[in-house]
Amino acid sequence: MIPEHRGINQSEAEIIRAALERASRAPLDETVRATIPNLEVVARCECGCASVDFDAPTSEQRSSVIADATGHTPRGGQVGVIVWGRSDAITGLEIYDLGAGDDDFVLPVPTSVIPWDRQEAR
Repeated sequence: MIPEHRGINQSEAEIIRAALERASRAPLDETVRATIPNLEVVARCECGCASVDFDAPTSEQRSSVIADATGHTPRGGQVGVIVWGRSDAITGLEIYDLGAGDDDFVLPVPTSVIPWDRQEAR
């Protein structure tokens, strides 16, 4: 990961909300959901994909997958979407290639985000 310090952008926030709404693996406290617009990016992936890590309070609790989804980019490529977190914080947004390719490795369209286990049905 490459250090980057900025606030979450609207597109990232929309993807996190869509993934949590449609593909959550565990209930997430509303106070944690309410932090989405205020998340601070602290690092981005060096490969050029849209994956980012967020600033989170120090904790002995490890981050785990809190939402697991797929989606389609504006050009139609398929990507995976994982929201990482803990009971007290959202800690990352991972976007990975499922056939989109290097030239279309961007955030998916929020309305295309579905649970990972439903991706075969598309």
